[in-house]
Amino acid sequence: MEDDKILESFFDGMKQVDAQRPVPPFRKPRPVRRLWPPALRYAAAAAVTIAMVAVLYRVRQKGSEQTTPPKDIVIVVGPEATRTGSLVNTSEQSLSEWTSPTRYLSEDF
Repeated sequence: MEDDKILESFFDGMKQVDAQRPVPPFRKPRPVRRLWPPALRYAAAAAVTIAMVAVLYRVRQKGSEQTTPPKDIVIVVGPEATRTGSLVNTSEQSLSEWTSPTRYLSEDF
């Protein structure tokens, strides 16, 4: 019980000291002026996003344009290639029509 009286007297003293201190004046904060209202900021962000998507879409479309596939070129190395003077065999035969003169392709080389 005596501890309670000591605590009460301590806090009473603190209340007296707090009552003697002057209360500082309350200053009303000035409203913050924003350059752009929120709706205008969101509209600008949406416009920039749409522009970026459009640019990326065009770049992607340019990269996937239809290009003509390169012609298949068969390079024949051997005694027949020296007849034409070129390493590229531009005969009219396609690979699907070609047949090996021997039974095994390994014998051709």
